[in-house]
Amino acid sequence: MVSYTQGRKPANDLFEAARAERIDANAPLAARMRPRTLDEFIGQEAIVGPGRLLRRAIQADRLSSLIFYGPPGTGKTTLAQVIANTTAANFTALNAVLAGVKDIRATVAEAQERWALHDQGTILFVDEVHRFSGNAFDALLKTLEEPPDHAIFVLATTEIDKVPATIKSRCLQFEFRRVSLREVTDRLAYIADNEGLSIETAALELIAREGTGSVRDSISLLDQVVSDPEENVTLELTQQMLGTANALHVRDLTDLSCSMPNVQLDDIATAKGVANFSIRGLSINSSIPSIDPTVGVFVDGMYMGITSGVLLDIFDLESIEVLRGPQGLLFGRNVTGGAVVINTKDPGEEFAFSAKTVVDGRLGDGTGPNYY
Repeated sequence: MVSYTQGRKPANDLFEAARAERIDANAPLAARMRPRTLDEFIGQEAIVGPGRLLRRAIQADRLSSLIFYGPPGTGKTTLAQVIANTTAANFTALNAVLAGVKDIRATVAEAQERWALHDQGTILFVDEVHRFSGNAFDALLKTLEEPPDHAIFVLATTEIDKVPATIKSRCLQFEFRRVSLREVTDRLAYIADNEGLSIETAALELIAREGTGSVRDSISLLDQVVSDPEENVTLELTQQMLGTANALHVRDLTDLSCSMPNVQLDDIATAKGVANFSIRGLSINSSIPSIDPTVGVFVDGMYMGITSGVLLDIFDLESIEVLRGPQGLLFGRNVTGGAVVINTKDPGEEFAFSAKTVVDGRLGDGTGPNYY
């Protein structure tokens, strides 16, 4: 591991730190509530949980070049800033969409000067690193091959496959996953309490679901929903603000065709007896796994590669949400025709069940589909 020594911050940096801590009260909620310490950081226990390699390296101030990859809003930038805070380093950020070779060299030169004058290390954060040009990657590779002991590169990307193998081989790689519904809900509740907001727990859970595992997006949605800090935010109000009222009225998978226009659970384009979701006539062959589904099916954030299982009983079903149209990357999958997001709740002490009849075969005059 490469190490840099912590040192006293110059006066200018102290004033800058003080200004940074006094964030404008009118700044977006996500900016005001950004975690500053490892204990405040949530959602990536596999990476920075107690005893994990990266957590121990951060706390010991012994780090080498890193790559953080995963969906947007899962904490890549935030963790890089937490590293800077924890190690008393300066945080410098570049965006690969705008930066080039000159920017890389200038940033490294500034880090060297900072070390020489103030004995302060630097975290050099490069966002969307996969967007670098070939020349920029070459310049970055040269720096990674001969890393200065006063600066640590933290590279972030949502598309790790587009990062050259030569870059990846010189960095420790850590995969960020979408944050669980419970963790996001708990963070939203903490923020609401900290901000003195009155909002129903069910409303917070809905916001967390709509954020699809992105803490940043969920906090931004909370910021949008709470237009008046003095108002009591109910579930109904949140549904209206987010346009999800219809989704929460659906309590059974087979109710979709009756309750939601242009959405069906049927056996189109599938093997006999295997059901399939279709949205506006688009569907996915449920009997074949798909890497990039036309219509994605997700149960508690997990993509169902073979969706024949959706007809099996799902205990503690809480809600079903239908997202129409292209969703881009959703839980790591590129769904182009829409998605069906099935959410379950924690098991309780009371047991309840529902029954349905399955008729597999032809009825009456021998025509007609399978019925569920």
